[in-house]
Amino acid sequence: MKLPTKITLLIATVLLVVGLGTSFLVSWMMREALQEELHDQAVLVARSVGEHITSNVINGDVVEVREAIRGAAERSQNIRYIYVVDFDYRLFAHSFEGGFPRALAERQHQYIPLGQSPEIAYLKTNTGNVLEIGYPLIEGMNAHIHIGMDEEHTLAQIAALRNRVILLTLFLAALGIAIGILVSRRATRPLVDLADAMHDFGKRKVSGELSFKGGGKEIADLTRTFNRMISNRKKAEEALRESEEKARVLLNATTDVAMLLTPEGAFVAANESAAKRFGLTPEELVGKCPFDFAQPEVAERRWKILRELVAGKKSARFEDENRASHYDNSMFPILDGDGNVRLVAVFAQNITARKQAEEERKKLQAQLNQAQKMESVGRLAGGVAHDFNNMLGVILGHTELALGQVDPAGPLFADLQEIHKAAERSADLTRQLLAFARKQTIAPAVLDLNETVEGMLKMLRRLIGEDIDLAWLPETRVWPVKVDPSQVDQILANLCVNAREAIADVGKVTIETENVTFDEAYCNDHPGFVPGEYVLVAVSDDGCGMDKEMLGKLFEPFFTTKEVGTGLGLATVYGIVKQNDGFINVYSEPDDGTTFRLYLPRYTGVAEQVRTGSPAEPSDRGHETILLVEDEQAILKLTTTMLERQEYTVLAASTPGEAIRLAAEHAGEIHLLMTDVVMPEMNGRELAKNLLSLRPDLKRLFMSGYTANVIAHRGVIDKGVNFIQKPFAMQDLAAKVREALDGG
Repeated sequence: MKLPTKITLLIATVLLVVGLGTSFLVSWMMREALQEELHDQAVLVARSVGEHITSNVINGDVVEVREAIRGAAERSQNIRYIYVVDFDYRLFAHSFEGGFPRALAERQHQYIPLGQSPEIAYLKTNTGNVLEIGYPLIEGMNAHIHIGMDEEHTLAQIAALRNRVILLTLFLAALGIAIGILVSRRATRPLVDLADAMHDFGKRKVSGELSFKGGGKEIADLTRTFNRMISNRKKAEEALRESEEKARVLLNATTDVAMLLTPEGAFVAANESAAKRFGLTPEELVGKCPFDFAQPEVAERRWKILRELVAGKKSARFEDENRASHYDNSMFPILDGDGNVRLVAVFAQNITARKQAEEERKKLQAQLNQAQKMESVGRLAGGVAHDFNNMLGVILGHTELALGQVDPAGPLFADLQEIHKAAERSADLTRQLLAFARKQTIAPAVLDLNETVEGMLKMLRRLIGEDIDLAWLPETRVWPVKVDPSQVDQILANLCVNAREAIADVGKVTIETENVTFDEAYCNDHPGFVPGEYVLVAVSDDGCGMDKEMLGKLFEPFFTTKEVGTGLGLATVYGIVKQNDGFINVYSEPDDGTTFRLYLPRYTGVAEQVRTGSPAEPSDRGHETILLVEDEQAILKLTTTMLERQEYTVLAASTPGEAIRLAAEHAGEIHLLMTDVVMPEMNGRELAKNLLSLRPDLKRLFMSGYTANVIAHRGVIDKGVNFIQKPFAMQDLAAKVREALDGG
């Protein structure tokens, strides 16, 4: 309800209340006055009539008394009745025409006290209310007169006066309404307009300034003050809109999550990235709490950080623990002019990709470290094998020479044989080291792995024993691979022996083959895999399995879990696979078995004939001249002796320079250059190149304890190159020399 209406109703109500109250007050006062007047009048009438009839009452003249009181009743409009009681309290006479009323007859008339005071009683009759005055006829006597005065006349006067007062009140109320309307138009309308405008101002609905329409200087001052408030408010709102727009642009300009919170943790504003993170629109986030979207324990940590920030007014930084996504969160307090925290700015950067990259980098770094460690160990093993091969060559050679000069029946022959066997076993260990170091000499051939494995099954079953079941699950048709067949034998033998050791009693070993293809996407998600086409060879067992610590050292040389073992079996497998451009993965859990999965690259070239069999026994003795070059004096002397026993002429040189000098000074023909590969001054290939300029028809035979890139790539001897692996037996040496001389 508006103010003018309220004022109008208030004035009308006040006037009505005052008028009605006045009318009732006046009516009450008039009633009292008229009742008093009626009482006095009744007393006078009773006294006058009583004096007139007293003698008649004493004389018992009822007729005269009756006529007198009836005449008195008829002469007065206010007298309803008159009756007289004699000295014995009996009804003496009355003014009623139809007999004394029953209501009055039943009324017990009490003794009226002596004196001049009348008895006053208010009675209700069937004809209305009556004021009855009882007055003694003679002072001190029981006889008395009763006059009933009718109140109707008195009440009629009071009602008439009350009606006039009510009419006056209604008139005043109407006048009040008119005055209220006038006042509202003249005085309250500006106030109402100002009040409405201030109400709208509070609800941000004011669109323009107010114009002054009257109401006095005070109203004009209020209106001008209000208009200044509106103007300042508009300027502040415009500045706020510009500030909010800038803040919104800045918030949405970043792809990071940006939020503004109250100190109590409720959203004030958020950018699109924040809305996307919480699955709501920026408008829907306002008023909500970001911590309500987190798990209870995470939310509790967030609340603790927020409370500490608000209390200490210092920034905070923390990361989310969510596994699916990672956010780097920063909180900054925004202070007001009094130094209190007004808002809290929160920025969250999605670092999921960075975390994944860090994890990937750690994995790659671990793989690189492992590869570098294996490479370092391989180089060490290769170097040791090279020097050890030279010493083994001397031992084997001299033992073989001694065996040829000792009686087989003598005791020395058996001792020399044991020395020879020990040296051969040492040579086997050296070859395993060379295989791990990828320094062994190989003769790769195009193979069907199914055929190669099937040819080994009988031998493998004997190797693992009767208590272990060997299952062979080949793919119907596998792609060809190019690998040295002896290396396949080494791989399967080592893996099957390893599986046998992992099975405590009875168990099962499974060998499988399969064609597999890896693309870039798959390899990106599986570190260690290389894109391309491969033939898979998998060897599985249901043995004791291995833990992560064992898996990390599995391929290291000399690492073994066996009580008796060299620790070179799996290192050899690793080296062979790497030498053939493949890769290997191991899957194992404690008490859940182990699976080795070897991937050998598919061969897409033309198949070549595989040379098999041992070197043939030379058909005749030697007669050619051989230029022998070896920087190790013991090997040089031993090899010279071996060749001379084959009746070759030997020109021995311990350095490449000495070999060139001998070749230049020797007058006769030199048929074969037999040289070590790795030597000081220059390597064997460079030496051969220099000697070919002097002797174009010179044939060449290279020897080494391990292969080098001088004459081989990854252990594969270059085509057309003659090579003999150290250490070698006299028969192998004779056959290889003959092959080089006869084959060109």
